Amino acid sequence: MRKLFILGLLCGIKYNGEAFYLPTPLKTKSSIKTNKLTKFIPEKYEETKALNILTTQRSSKTTSLQMAQPPFDLETITPIIINFVMLFSIYSLLSFIIWRFSSGNNLPGMFNKKKEVDAETINVKFEDVAGCDYVKTEVEDIIEYLRNPDKFKNLGAKVPRGILLNGPPGTGKTLLAKAIAGEAKVPFFASDGSSFIQMYVGVGSMRIRELFDKARKSAPAIVFIDEIDAIGGKRGMNINGGNDERDQTLNQLLIEMDGFSSNLHGESEAVIVVASTNRIDILDEALLRAGRFDRKIYVKKPDSKGRREILKVHSKGKPLSDDIDFDAVVAQTTGYTGADLATIMNEAAILAMRQNATIINNEHVSEALDKTLIGISLKDKVNPEIVDDIVSIHEAGHALVALLLNHNTVTRISIIASSNGAGGFTLLSPDENTLDVGLVSKTYILNELKVLLGGRIAEEIIFGKDLVTTGASNDLARAKQLVEQYLVDFCMEDEQLFGYDFEKNIPLVLQEYYKKTYDLLNENKHLLEIFSKALKEKKILYKDEIYKLFNDNKLVIDTNLV
Repeated sequence: MRKLFILGLLCGIKYNGEAFYLPTPLKTKSSIKTNKLTKFIPEKYEETKALNILTTQRSSKTTSLQMAQPPFDLETITPIIINFVMLFSIYSLLSFIIWRFSSGNNLPGMFNKKKEVDAETINVKFEDVAGCDYVKTEVEDIIEYLRNPDKFKNLGAKVPRGILLNGPPGTGKTLLAKAIAGEAKVPFFASDGSSFIQMYVGVGSMRIRELFDKARKSAPAIVFIDEIDAIGGKRGMNINGGNDERDQTLNQLLIEMDGFSSNLHGESEAVIVVASTNRIDILDEALLRAGRFDRKIYVKKPDSKGRREILKVHSKGKPLSDDIDFDAVVAQTTGYTGADLATIMNEAAILAMRQNATIINNEHVSEALDKTLIGISLKDKVNPEIVDDIVSIHEAGHALVALLLNHNTVTRISIIASSNGAGGFTLLSPDENTLDVGLVSKTYILNELKVLLGGRIAEEIIFGKDLVTTGASNDLARAKQLVEQYLVDFCMEDEQLFGYDFEKNIPLVLQEYYKKTYDLLNENKHLLEIFSKALKEKKILYKDEIYKLFNDNKLVIDTNLV
């Protein structure tokens, strides 16, 4: 009776203890007479049914058997059928979702497609990785452990369980992880942090367990998690205040990195976790502690020697001309990553292919370098003479300030427009030692500020205040940002120790160094005109031409102006 009562509630039937009541549609014949519920009494229904059967048996003229009719018609029972169909549909849909969820085949838009992580055989070696020899030294003991775990066991040594590769994008962290597996000749299980993030709690942690279970079965092995900051961020930071899927996934990762320390026999399992990130500052402290990621290696951008080695690595298999000057490329790519250098050589090969060339020459490499720096050069574009005048003076202003202050190295000046919207450019190469050490002086920052202001000031000196253009808009925005860092982040002014007003003093600093730069260029106005004339004739000035032109025409600089 209880089940019948529940079914009745779901289907819209009501029971008052004596009889069942069915909802009657408002637009039926029966609803015209009354809007009340139709009363259906089981006992009377049985009596009516028996009476109808008896009447049928006695009737000799009737050729067909009359069926007993309940006290409600098809229109009355329609709501029951509709309710039943709706409930059945909802039940079927929920069952389907649960089945797909449990089987790992996710619905589009609700789950990310499950990505099976299987062991890979890696053929990458350390000879394929250049520009980071210090990293190779750091992981030599890891490779030795994966090759010969017994050697460590005999001495009672424990290998680091995790290696965290941190550094800017494009520095080769993923390639290094593959090289470690390739040198050790062990299975490589690669995944990325975002593949563990799911809509429903439990899926990410399940995939973490599956990944480590496979690695244990194939031990010794390496588990690589790229962009681990996707799941390794600090816990408890979600706005709802509770544990979300990301936290649960991280908890499982923490457990696994502790859990594989020993097997049933109490022996250490040779499973090493290698992860990469460029946001180590947001990682959870529990993930970074000793016992999980014991070794943290910073993969920095390559120096000049490293860039030369990287260019050679990415030149393998490419037919190269003898006239390619890799030293010139290295000099112009200070601050470039391995990925940037690989792009240059690939673009050079594509340019050679477009020209149906059989080998890659120096022109192809130079054009590829320009494409990565400033976009595609619009050499066929013909500018009005007034545009060339303005652009040449503007770029000469930037270059001359750098030359007069001996700030960085001016490697090229161009007034050829490019696809990125620039009418010209002045290419400066920072000092290698300054970039490598990472320590920048107050003088260096202020000289950088003057170089940024040089283009606008040169226009004002030659054409006057009323004829300056919007070409310096980007320079001025960068100058303002640099001054803000100078005051707020680096605290380079003494007054800051006594309640310095940053917003008020940013314009004052800009105004002060604008005037100093103006005086410096105004004293060397003849050089502006000389460089402008040379640029309009040649369109591009290279390093040797620039310094020869400067040294042949420079005056003695008043140190008070600098």
